[in-house]
Amino acid sequence: MLCLNPERICELKGIRSDSTHTNYNGAEVTGVAKRELTIPVEVVRQAVKLDERVFGVVAPAVGPWQRRLLELGGVRPLAFGQYGEWGAGFEELVRDIAEVGQEEAADRYMLASREAAVGIQRRCIRQRITCAVLRAQADVLLGRMKYALPGWAQAEARREGQAEAHCAAQAQAEDSGGFRGGRWDGDDGGVGDGGGDDAGGGAPEAGAGEQPEPEPAPAP
Repeated sequence: MLCLNPERICELKGIRSDSTHTNYNGAEVTGVAKRELTIPVEVVRQAVKLDERVFGVVAPAVGPWQRRLLELGGVRPLAFGQYGEWGAGFEELVRDIAEVGQEEAADRYMLASREAAVGIQRRCIRQRITCAVLRAQADVLLGRMKYALPGWAQAEARREGQAEAHCAAQAQAEDSGGFRGGRWDGDDGGVGDGGGDDAGGGAPEAGAGEQPEPEPAPAP
């Protein structure tokens, strides 16, 4: 949810194309237009749930969340599609942003007409938003290319099997008490603190490392 100013809240949603192609079937009402119609209904539903959960206000009574939402005039629905298209709400937002920055745009491009500055601002904003959406969609498609590679299913099955075997072995070691704090019991990391014969630790035995005294020479 976006809050451009304290008096206006926008809700941004995206749509995608699935196997049914319901959003891109050439209908007179586009997918983004249909999505913008459902956004206000979803926000009101969320407000009703929050009033009941937080304040104990059950519908049809109006709680604080719903009351504040009504004071703000609801939300401005914004919807965009994976091919860079957007609905009327998004177009209205772009126009408002362009009008706010018309003075700066007129000075930057040395334009006498403020309407021309608004038009240039709208074109630049459209380009930036459309390119951002298309780049995001390209990243998604490139990330899914691995699923089309030959042998990917077998490799994925092997990776899952190795991961499960590793988790099972680690869980068994932890249950048996032989694996603690990232190391096995008896492995003191080479520090001679008395743990384990193999590690080289422990107290030295009596006489270990001492040189025997020479015997006295026999008397002549």
